[in-house]
Amino acid sequence: MKRILKIGGILPALLLSACIVEPARLPEVRYSAAPELPSDRLQLDKAQPDNLTQGHLNADKLELQRRRLERIAREYLKLAPDAPHGIRINEVLFEPGDRQQAVLHEVLGNLPIEATPLHMAVVAGRVESMEGRLHELPADFDTRPTIDQVSAEELARIYVSSLPNAEAQGQLVIRFETGEDGASEPLLAWRIELPGQRVWVDARSGRMLAQERSP
Repeated sequence: MKRILKIGGILPALLLSACIVEPARLPEVRYSAAPELPSDRLQLDKAQPDNLTQGHLNADKLELQRRRLERIAREYLKLAPDAPHGIRINEVLFEPGDRQQAVLHEVLGNLPIEATPLHMAVVAGRVESMEGRLHELPADFDTRPTIDQVSAEELARIYVSSLPNAEAQGQLVIRFETGEDGASEPLLAWRIELPGQRVWVDARSGRMLAQERSP
């Protein structure tokens, strides 16, 4: 299976690739270039090509393709269009022969679900393969945090001994944690970005769930 290309990669000859980056809160989609004329090299993080032989960015076509593939994925997964538990396509690889590969990330409304993504291959508008499955969420899962963002950011600074005035940016997410019985439990959490650190704080209890170094 071919590797999904991401921002910062090089576009191989004869492959039309589009990366759709999902920022915090999912409000905006940033596109890379998909050249109408294949070229030997194209930096995916450039909004404009170096020269006309590399084609040009067409965000409208990419948006139509993203919506088309999301509709195909929802139908295959039997998700109603208005279902709160849905999917979001973040990376797409367009191949010759009307074949696309896509990476699907789950969402609950506008909240990202941090879980293993699904990989889908589509040929001529039909799902050829789907790797992975949707993660189960309780029907009454509460998305209202008890701990507000400012408090969560302050707790994160304390947990990792960061400077009191260190810049912090929080986002509400759904994170799966493994309990004592080995079962995975979905938790509402604040993901806090600190300088060099990423911290997850339980949005209801305020306890630290995990931390890792960030670029």
